[in-house]
Amino acid sequence: ILVGAGAFVAKRCGAARATDLPGYLRLAAAGVVIWSLGAWMLSAFGLGSPQALRAWTLLLAVPAIAARETPLTLHLARRFATLGGSERAIVAAIGGWFLCLAARSNFVGGFDAWWYGLRGEYALVATGSVFKSLELVAPVNYYPKLWELLLIPVSGLHDTSVIEGLSIAMLALIALTCLAVLKPLIPGLRTRLLLVALVVTVPAIANSALSPKPDLFSAWVLLLACIEAAAFARDGRASAFAWTITGFALAFASKLSAPPYIMVIFAALLGVWWHNGRPRASDAAAERRFALAIAIAAILVAGLVTARTWLLTGVPLIGPEPLLHLFADLG
Repeated sequence: ILVGAGAFVAKRCGAARATDLPGYLRLAAAGVVIWSLGAWMLSAFGLGSPQALRAWTLLLAVPAIAARETPLTLHLARRFATLGGSERAIVAAIGGWFLCLAARSNFVGGFDAWWYGLRGEYALVATGSVFKSLELVAPVNYYPKLWELLLIPVSGLHDTSVIEGLSIAMLALIALTCLAVLKPLIPGLRTRLLLVALVVTVPAIANSALSPKPDLFSAWVLLLACIEAAAFARDGRASAFAWTITGFALAFASKLSAPPYIMVIFAALLGVWWHNGRPRASDAAAERRFALAIAIAAILVAGLVTARTWLLTGVPLIGPEPLLHLFADLG
């Protein structure tokens, strides 16, 4: 639904269909932005209950189907059919690892997961809107909640593995994004697949896939921002810069630890772009229009997420501590 929703907006903007992995990753990010903008707007009007967000998700299925975009799974299956024997074996092994994670999701659940991710219908939108106070006092209640709200449509279904399955799917998106990141660096597909296998099996990363927390989502959108930032630094396309901003906005709205990474990536983007002679390549008007529309929507989503914290606490960000002291000094 998310990829299809992104494809629908791309089609309305006149953009070309996605034919490669980066194109599908952009559609996935666009779908998250579209869903989030609708969900947070509904919550702003007091219509953010789990039932309403499920209805919004199902409603998005209509334009997603109307877009007639080739499903990502079918695209990957066709690519798999063209691989050699050794590459197929590596992909099959990675697929087996994901099946192991899916099986473990029925039995594994940490303490933190029960705070929000696995019971968001009680701890986030119990009053029918993410903007309404539940009179809770722990700072974690007022962290950016973009990812947690995205989990609400599958919350309350009496099956925690469904919720954790979204985190596992996010790990799959990270694997695909790593392939795209490595492509200009390493020509051999076999080596890239082995490195991706290493990434998805590192315990610190794989264990995060069994917890419905925003860590993997934030990492994914930052990786996507890295791809687009490198593209902008190379040729100065406006659409690449807009997609970079989209990644930044989504990361900012999902994790308090994201801003330092955003600043480092942005500084590197400007530095390399300047070193390359400040190129300004033109891109298709439709592609630029699509990227700009999603970037503006992502900024609005980040604004709504920040507005929730500000409305409920009196400060736009609940951490880190030095920032809170700065807000206090500013009144």
